[in-house]
Amino acid sequence: MSEHKPAKKNHLTLYIGIALLLGIVTGFLLNKYYVGEDNNKIANAELQLKHLSLLMKPYSTAKDSSLFAVLQQQKINISSQKKKAEQSLLNTEDETTVLATIKKLTDSLKGINTLLTAQTDTVSPAYKELQKENDFIALQKNEVLKNRDKKLDWFTILADIFLRLIKMIVAPLVFTTLVV
Repeated sequence: MSEHKPAKKNHLTLYIGIALLLGIVTGFLLNKYYVGEDNNKIANAELQLKHLSLLMKPYSTAKDSSLFAVLQQQKINISSQKKKAEQSLLNTEDETTVLATIKKLTDSLKGINTLLTAQTDTVSPAYKELQKENDFIALQKNEVLKNRDKKLDWFTILADIFLRLIKMIVAPLVFTTLVV
């Protein structure tokens, strides 16, 4: 009589599941304790930037919205004409006419930009001070983001290695199960 041995169970799936759970728990803990302070700084910077944006909005709101819209549309049209003229510069033998057109359109854009600026109060000292604060906070936020990303570089490498291992091990198992 032949003895029937039970098939040896493959614990690979269990090990992968355990590794995934450990990875999730480790990721949570490291996110909370290793880069938690950086995350708090970034969140605070975003709140401060949002607050400053609200404070700056009245200064950048147009005094006459219909005139502002017309000027914006003119700016778009003239910019388009200038771009076409610049593109046609090399297609013509007489560049003086095209260059004169480009200069005229550039001057028109400067004038429209001046009129657009006059519609808002973005040249006031109060707005400029808020803009400086906004730039300073954005710069600090970017520095914290860079530092946090440097701290997390090795996590990316570990995650990549883990995913490649799963592909190497699991893909052949799935393929053999589908074939059989």
